[in-house]
Amino acid sequence: MESWQGVFAVIFTPFKEDESIDEEALRKHINFLITEGKVHGIIPTGSTGEFASSSEEERKRVVHITVQEVHGRVPVVVGVAPKATCHCCATPTWAWPKCASTAAWMTPARACSVPPCRSWA
Repeated sequence: MESWQGVFAVIFTPFKEDESIDEEALRKHINFLITEGKVHGIIPTGSTGEFASSSEEERKRVVHITVQEVHGRVPVVVGVAPKATCHCCATPTWAWPKCASTAAWMTPARACSVPPCRSWA
């Protein structure tokens, strides 16, 4: 098993005026953190990545861009900060094929009303 140490940056998700993901700014930010910030890992879509207001498709796109831009230079740890427990169970199924190294789960905050989920038991 690989041992990690150092600084892992929990990154923000930049948006444009029209509320679409600013892919160019995201790529620049990732490269800056790795080349100038000398971070040892990148954590997209975590608690600072607009998780509460991003759609699943937006989170997938951010992970895809991150893995693509990191290009194996440092580990990518997908941040999973769901609105409900059942939503976090589906994330690894789309994150792992994108070559993310692992995931970091945050307990659901239940800050907003969510539709009921099917049982995972």
